[in-house]
Amino acid sequence: MVTSFNVKWDGFTWFMTLFVVVIYVAICVFLLLYTRSFWERIAIWLMPLFMIPCLFWAPNQLGMEEDRLVLRKLIGEFSIELDQVAEVGIYNEKELNLRLFGSGGFLGYLGVFRNKSLGRYMAYVGDYSQAFWVKTKNGKCYMFSCENRDLLLSSIRERKR
Repeated sequence: MVTSFNVKWDGFTWFMTLFVVVIYVAICVFLLLYTRSFWERIAIWLMPLFMIPCLFWAPNQLGMEEDRLVLRKLIGEFSIELDQVAEVGIYNEKELNLRLFGSGGFLGYLGVFRNKSLGRYMAYVGDYSQAFWVKTKNGKCYMFSCENRDLLLSSIRERKR
């Protein structure tokens, strides 16, 4: 990546992530100690599979390559070609967001959300105070966040010209 910026989590995201992991581990330990059936124990060992899909969405780093914006996630990456970007802007924190599907704090704000000004969008946000949106020419909208958001936005706007 030519330039890259870390995705920082806000306090609520840290709290929710730690809370969910602690509760999850406590439930697994409790069930392991008090279950007798072979099938119950198999189910306990399969429980971590419910957390794995979240790792495919959780943002880790955001950056610019020559011709695309790249989101590196805990597992995998997602990119948007710069020639497909229609417009970008800073997220208005005062706007109410409705979560349609995804996480509202565990590993970030991930999934499909909706608000009045942007409509339906896909979120990969760690901290909404650092969030910005990207609309593509085909009508899709994405919300990202990273440290030095303004520097990244100016770089996107400069390369779009």
